[in-house]
Amino acid sequence: MAWKKTVTLKDGRKILLRNLSPKDSVRELRSFISSFVKEGAFLLRDEVPSMKEEREWFKCSLRKIRESQAIDLVAESKGRIVGKADARKGDYKQCDNVTIGIAILPGFRGAGLGRILLTELIARVKHDFKPNNIVLSVFAPNKRAHALYKKVGFREFARFPNWLKHRGKYYDQIYLILR
Repeated sequence: MAWKKTVTLKDGRKILLRNLSPKDSVRELRSFISSFVKEGAFLLRDEVPSMKEEREWFKCSLRKIRESQAIDLVAESKGRIVGKADARKGDYKQCDNVTIGIAILPGFRGAGLGRILLTELIARVKHDFKPNNIVLSVFAPNKRAHALYKKVGFREFARFPNWLKHRGKYYDQIYLILR
């Protein structure tokens, strides 16, 4: 589906929101995720994916989108990916639940892009999937993301102590549900 929408950030920058597309560059997507790994961001990955891994992820993502099992939104500034948000339906008996995630490049954080992407993604998830639950998780030290999720309407429902290892240290993983 060729959906596009232009939004304006708090600082006046224009951002193009669109669906992930088969025309997207796997190399650019890998570069996007690599920037978070290099930053030491609180992601589930500690290593840059290989091109083979990224191609497999891309192929799987496009298949899930075609099968109406996923939604992937991309945020672009001047033709460059600066943010991404995705939603995945659960498998089997969890198929009425949706897990979402979001990533924003450092130069675009704090300008309202996270809230815009989350709001758009949630609206699309509610319309397309009609889920019973929308959930996400966050590393406990990621206070900025946690605050954004609360502003959008998520509430903590579970905490797994010392669950995620990041740079040699264990952190709690917090699960939030949209209410």
